[in-house]
Formats: sequence, structure tokens, C-alpha cells
Amino acid sequence: MIRIEKDVVINRPVQDVWDFVTDLRNSPQWTRSGSELRQISDGPPEVGARMESRRQLFGRLEIKSQSIVVTEWDPNHAVAYVAKVPLLGRAVQRLSFEPTGEGTRLTSTEVEVGRALRWLQTWLPRLIGSIHATELASLKRLIEATSRSNAASPGKIG
Repeated sequence: MIRIEKDVVINRPVQDVWDFVTDLRNSPQWTRSGSELRQISDGPPEVGARMESRRQLFGRLEIKSQSIVVTEWDPNHAVAYVAKVPLLGRAVQRLSFEPTGEGTRLTSTEVEVGRALRWLQTWLPRLIGSIHATELASLKRLIEATSRSNAASPGKIG
């Protein structure tokens, strides 16, 4: 098991950060893969909701890159996912939202990576940590530049 934790303080209220992060339409803007997330299960977002990650390959071909299940849904506090990732196997990510004097501390924790790439365990923490740091920096930039009215959009999953 690999545990990687990165955080960033975003100068916006928790509600704004939660709304932006849980709006699936925003995922291509801040995820390093640029993947689009879609909820594929019926009903509201909650524990057990299923999503998939899709991305374009060679500009035309769309491929499913991950199957994702929500394992924690505590509005304005935490959301967690278990993803089945090709080559990596199972990955667990948790995002927690904490109010601070400056805004919101968003913490991303990767707690497990599957066995398929065990031989990469010496490099995976640095690689995944770098990806999380890049994504959190992107989130900070995007959310701080987005007005509250734009952040709370009707397409959010939350």
C-alpha cells in the first residue's frame, strides 16, 4: 500500500470548493489526464454512485480509462472514490475540505494502488505525489479565478 497526501489552501469558501470539485464537467480542466468524468448510475451522488472516466485518444477515439465508485460522500467535508485503473489495478482517493482563515484546505490522499505495478513502488509515490500537487495547483488557480455564481453550476454532482 502507498499513502500519499498533498494539500493546498484555496482562497474561497468550502462551499465554492466543494461545488467546483464535485461538478463532473470541471474534471477535464484540472485533472492531469484531462479525462471527462460521467456519472453512470441513476440517482443522486452518494455512497455507491458509479462513474466512469473517459478520454480521447488521438483526438478522435474515446476510451474508458477508469471505473469509479463513490465510497464516501459527506457534502462540504469529504468525498472518496475507488477506481479500477488499467495497469495500476485498484486506487483509492479521498478529498477532504476544511475551512481555514484563508479559505479552504483541500487535502488529497491516495491510499492504495493495486498490485499490477508493484515493481514501480519506489517511483510511484513521487510520480503520484507530483500528479496530485499539479492537480491541486490547477484547482487552486481555477477556483480562485471563478466567481461563486459560476462555481455553483447546475451540472454538479453535489
